[in-house]
Amino acid sequence: MPLGAVPLMPDAPAQVAGHIGIQWRMGRAFWGQGYASEAAYASLEYALQDRGIGRVVAVTTEGDTSSAKVLDKLGMDFTAEADGARRYAIDLSEYQS
Repeated sequence: MPLGAVPLMPDAPAQVAGHIGIQWRMGRAFWGQGYASEAAYASLEYALQDRGIGRVVAVTTEGDTSSAKVLDKLGMDFTAEADGARRYAIDLSEYQS
């Protein structure tokens, strides 16, 4: 079973159209161990600091409190909700490494 993946995604899913999105997928055996937070933080830092991307967004489903906690830890702010999806974002000017 793979640990998971934490890619930067341009324009996918639809809720992040026009932005670079961050997402993660972890194998259930690895939930609750901090891997998602650590990997998402590294990806966010890479996008904002190393690549100079001005804004990064993320989408969770309504009720996904674990992912929402990760986004809060990253300093991302809730920006919108539509069709059961919640969008969060952070701008380069707001990011503190």
